[in-house]
Amino acid sequence: MPEIFDNISTKLIDGLVTALQEANAAAFCVGYFHLRGWKELAAEIERLPGQDESSCCRILVGMDRPPQEQMRLLQGLQSPSTIVDGAAQAIRVSSP
Repeated sequence: MPEIFDNISTKLIDGLVTALQEANAAAFCVGYFHLRGWKELAAEIERLPGQDESSCCRILVGMDRPPQEQMRLLQGLQSPSTIVDGAAQAIRVSSP
């Protein structure tokens, strides 16, 4: 069963520091990254050997967007359609 950190009764930083004390490497996937949090882990991260990918710290930062939000963003990437006024429509209709 994974441990849940609510940052009220169980602090995430405490769990990370405890885990890093026994670690040879670290990999984190987070939605947000604040440097003030990194400062609290720096001593444990510096202790890692860091000579290759199997002994370093890697961080993936980013959040997955819900499908509805992705669609809205993609639709916003379309180039705006050309506004056709009456004169332009008349030329278009009368052209062979």
